[in-house]
Amino acid sequence: MINRSRRANTAIEVALTLPLFATLLAGVLEWGLAQPRQTLVEHCARDAARLGALTKATDDPVGLATGRARERLAEAGFDVDAAAISAQVLGSAAGQLIAVEISIPYPPLLGLIPTNATLEGTARMRLEDQ
Repeated sequence: MINRSRRANTAIEVALTLPLFATLLAGVLEWGLAQPRQTLVEHCARDAARLGALTKATDDPVGLATGRARERLAEAGFDVDAAAISAQVLGSAAGQLIAVEISIPYPPLLGLIPTNATLEGTARMRLEDQ
């Protein structure tokens, strides 16, 4: 009689804690899969800004930075057509910066936790004197 009661208690405890544990595990897994993708987007923006910063102003640094961002996103496996990429030169002639911003939608991989997230990467670098 005591053994049957213990098994019933164990079954109830598992039934109550398993959904919470599964939800927690799904959240950790989703975050663990999204974080490297976020890092890739940030690296793509940084690489594009670096190319733009090293390019002469007469050679269209904005166009080259945008092209480099598209290349790097494609190499990383992102859908380049869904990405919003902007590059612009900011500031006065003495201290100009190139700013590259990338925003790309991130659908949940597991679908267990609804989210409407975007991965974003921003980089600003001073244009080199050339």
